[in-house]
Amino acid sequence: MNVGPAKTYEAVFEAGIAGLAGTVALGLLDNVGGFTQALSTAGIIETPAGSGVYAATRISPAVEGQYTLLWSLDGSTDAGQVSTEELVVTSSSYTFTGAYASVEDLQLLLRIDSPTAAQVKGMQRVLDMAAEEINSELGYSVDRPAPSPVPPLVVGVNLDRAVEHWRQSFSPFGVIGVGSEGEPVLTARNSWYRHHLKLAPLKTLRGVA
Repeated sequence: MNVGPAKTYEAVFEAGIAGLAGTVALGLLDNVGGFTQALSTAGIIETPAGSGVYAATRISPAVEGQYTLLWSLDGSTDAGQVSTEELVVTSSSYTFTGAYASVEDLQLLLRIDSPTAAQVKGMQRVLDMAAEEINSELGYSVDRPAPSPVPPLVVGVNLDRAVEHWRQSFSPFGVIGVGSEGEPVLTARNSWYRHHLKLAPLKTLRGVA
């Protein structure tokens, strides 16, 4: 996630476990061994109620740099209880340019024949989340957009990552179902890493590897 210095931003955490408002906590690491903002449950809400999705409004550090959002299921930093997301504080302007895949494409992968309005909204949300991660990985922005036409690799990662975000909403923390009949598998702490590897050829082509 990119945000300007000392700006208000919203962080969202898909825990997949409902009823943790008041327990789930959010902190900010300085990436050099300490907390810029201590773990806190303040202002964290579950939205919508019963979804296992938590949101919090925070103010970014005044100093530009790379930080790490640290979400905790129980307020501790114990292994198995935490999840992380990169936070980049920069004065450079950034505007989201939209997802690289369509709701219809994601609908086919999720095997949802007749989605409700809420499901369509949810699918667009996870597509946008995945596209934001791609933009952060590849440096895409309004001033430096993705190539046209968009590389198939980018479209594929947008869909694959959106499927992960969708399934995490309905699975226990750290577990993602595989297929309709497959056994669930535990995910790595950094669930983005395999997509990082997929996109590596595009970073090399752009000379930013």
